[in-house]
Amino acid sequence: MTSRIYAMLVTNIGQEGADLVVKFYGGCTLYVPNEPTDGMRIELGNRNAVNLCDRFRGEMLPVPKRDEVQRCERNRAIFAARQGGASLRQLVRQFRLTERHISTILSTHQATDKPATATVSSAPPAPLSKRKANGKI
Repeated sequence: MTSRIYAMLVTNIGQEGADLVVKFYGGCTLYVPNEPTDGMRIELGNRNAVNLCDRFRGEMLPVPKRDEVQRCERNRAIFAARQGGASLRQLVRQFRLTERHISTILSTHQATDKPATATVSSAPPAPLSKRKANGKI
């Protein structure tokens, strides 16, 4: 779920905005008001705060912690390097993890077999509360 929420943020408010949301609200469930608060404008910048409220107005948004986002990005980089021909030993040295941990990451990533990038749809996604009710999150 972590990478899905982050991907939704990136798709809807951009990479910079998503990174700021994770920086300031990571690990919390954020109520997104109809209009940005002064605090949101200061922390996220006016444009990012307005974009967040326009897209997620009235929703309870479970914001992933920064370390969770970084771990997902690292795991995707490990998988991509392996697909590019890197050996297990090279991955261990590059990412400073054990062989066992690299192998676990690779097997988990292969088992999910999902693309690492968020897809952009022309139709706006359903509100988070509706997706939760339908079991799509």
